[in-house]
Amino acid sequence: MESTEHAVSAKENLEQEKTLLKEKTAMNKTKKPPIAAAGHAARKQQGINTPNDTTYKVLFSHRQIVQSLLLELIGQDYCKMLDFSSMMRWPDTGISKNRREYRNDLIWRIRTRSGIWLYLFVIFEFQSTCDPWMAIRILHYVSVFYITLIRTGQVKKGDPLPPVLPIVIYNGKDQWTASFDIKSLMQEIPQSLLNLQPAQRYIFINVGKLEESFLPEGSLLRPIVKLEQADSLETICAGIHLALATYAGEEFAEIRDILTYWIQSVALKRSGIMDTHLPLVNNLKEVGSMLEENMKKWREMVYNEGKNEGINKGINEGINKGIIETLTDLNFTKEKIIHYLCKKHKYSTDQAEKIVIEYENSLKTA
Repeated sequence: MESTEHAVSAKENLEQEKTLLKEKTAMNKTKKPPIAAAGHAARKQQGINTPNDTTYKVLFSHRQIVQSLLLELIGQDYCKMLDFSSMMRWPDTGISKNRREYRNDLIWRIRTRSGIWLYLFVIFEFQSTCDPWMAIRILHYVSVFYITLIRTGQVKKGDPLPPVLPIVIYNGKDQWTASFDIKSLMQEIPQSLLNLQPAQRYIFINVGKLEESFLPEGSLLRPIVKLEQADSLETICAGIHLALATYAGEEFAEIRDILTYWIQSVALKRSGIMDTHLPLVNNLKEVGSMLEENMKKWREMVYNEGKNEGINKGINEGINKGIIETLTDLNFTKEKIIHYLCKKHKYSTDQAEKIVIEYENSLKTA
């Protein structure tokens, strides 16, 4: 009796779910009203940041993080020429004011031991796919930067242009296959023309693939890499513990705050935890405590959801099997059974055909 009531309840839930899905599909197919489309275009034009953009810009706005980036990933020998005490952010006005595509990137300048200013470009590439023309984009970036220096009088007539160091930070899923220099993008040309072609290279760092062991113990980059690569509640919690230990000082308060925001906006969604399952908290320590306290509850919830889904699927398959057997006994042809499933049970033709084929295969293996 209990199983029969459960089957009826599950069937009713299934029918309700089908109705809701149908309504949702119809809404999704409805064209956005002009005002909504205009709002989307305006937000895009204004350059509203994504959680990834905002988080990484805050992280790499900290001198210590950038210094770790240079020392640990660019090379100790190269960095011996740099005076890190002279590091300063180049203002966001100027190049990013008139070029919206550069609004989320950062420019630092560092004086070399010989007194020359080196400009460090930190360019965030958070698209899901590789950009094959990145070297061209870097060349354009550097050109616009130099023109800005000249137009604003920071480089005067007769002065040499300062050196630049472009670094692209990527976290996409696709393998990065883009060329690191412009020359490899060009057609073969005569030797006599080589010196007349543009030249530009960049340094590439994939935080999604970077091995944590490659970084020294106590590195300020380790928590960022660990959290970026976290794909489960366990690994997120491990990343939070590392971040709390690494960014314990008051000077890292902004980093702790932005990681709190990023974990709740990006990392937890990526690991499959939806907003409705998660109360918002205000600091990194609370996020870690909340995750550990709720981990067991979430595991049970996911297990029960999967179990109920399996039960409903089995009930639904049993109903379909009974319908087909009944119609077969009534001498319905295969085509008529498919038509009946489509008309009475709202299946698509492909779905109905698949159900009938699965039923026929089950008879063969029985």
